[in-house]
Amino acid sequence: MSKPNAPESSQQKKLFWLLKLSHLFNLFFKSESRSGILLIICTVIALAWANSPLRDSYINFNHWPLFFSIRGYELHSTPQFWINDGLMAIFFLLVGLEIKRELLNGELSSIKKASLPIVAAIGGMLVPGIIFCLINLFHGSLSYLKGFAIPMATDIAFALGILSLIKTRIPKSLLILLSAIAIVDDLGAILIIGIFYSHDLSLLFCLLSLLIFLILIGLNFFKIQRLELFLFFGLLLWGCLIKSGIHATLAGVLIALTIPTHKDHNLSLLHKLENKLLTPVSYFIIPLFVLFNAGISFQAESLNTADWMNLFQQYYPILLGILLGFLIGKPIGIFCTTWGLTRLNWVTLPQGLSLFHVFGVSLLAGIGFTMSIFISDLAFSPDIKILFFCKLGIFLASIISGAIGLLYLRFKSTASIYT
Repeated sequence: MSKPNAPESSQQKKLFWLLKLSHLFNLFFKSESRSGILLIICTVIALAWANSPLRDSYINFNHWPLFFSIRGYELHSTPQFWINDGLMAIFFLLVGLEIKRELLNGELSSIKKASLPIVAAIGGMLVPGIIFCLINLFHGSLSYLKGFAIPMATDIAFALGILSLIKTRIPKSLLILLSAIAIVDDLGAILIIGIFYSHDLSLLFCLLSLLIFLILIGLNFFKIQRLELFLFFGLLLWGCLIKSGIHATLAGVLIALTIPTHKDHNLSLLHKLENKLLTPVSYFIIPLFVLFNAGISFQAESLNTADWMNLFQQYYPILLGILLGFLIGKPIGIFCTTWGLTRLNWVTLPQGLSLFHVFGVSLLAGIGFTMSIFISDLAFSPDIKILFFCKLGIFLASIISGAIGLLYLRFKSTASIYT
């Protein structure tokens, strides 16, 4: 009697773990969509604060001196450092864990599954970058080309937050496709940050960082399951990367790549750490980053000049490059790449999706916020004038892309019901 039931039991176990993975994705989507609403609130507060009579306190906050002393060792820095280089490293750790999970068990775990979001994301990164570079090459300055990666990034929290408003009208596979594209997009942004936004490299600390990373790989190889060991060496890696000249937030991604997994995903250290980080990152770290980075003042004295026309004439290529990169580059890159490869039968759309769904996703991919603001600071900080036009372009592009993408998908989804 037991032998005939064995296959059924095995099949039930597979179904059970499949449902568990699906539940994990649902939790992630739920958190991301809600955090998107929180990011909108933080953006409104930041803009109101930066344009209020208290704007000086907003401007000066990031530069207030802070220092910590641990057993005689003092670390002098500012709130901007702790938010952008410290807390954002935790954000990148979560991003790295999500990428690793998708590569092992999710929508990027096979060539068949991964081919569409990978080629769509690559197209959605290359075209905006090319548009930005062409505009600034012919109408701007060579120094502006440092911002080429600003219109490449898609903000998954905002994009999923927009989609959650019409989630009953669209297939669930569309949410999964957008998440997969955004995850590949994040991976591309991480590589770009590591390659193009590192400076004054120190060979000694680069070698020390490599040594610590090899230790983390060794912990993974010997299947060490003690999270505190990974966090200890991860903290050392973060410190060495700061001194090396490589942006310290990449420590989060490198740590994530070494976190052990398990055949039973729910028993893995990766799963446990991801669940622990999801809430604080979504509801504290990213909102805090947005609160103290998204505020731009429209009052001329904050830019030390009242000549707005001269400022616009000088920096409009950056603003235009970001706007057209997001509003035109993203849809062309994602949709045209997908359309062309489906015509050639090199990729296939997930069941229940059509090209009009892909076009809607390509519009929403123009919502670039958290990662774009982060890259703007890497490229142009501390030049407040250039950062003003960068953030203005990001805001306008995100609002327009979100509105058009939402209306398009809602209208098309409604129309398809009656056709």
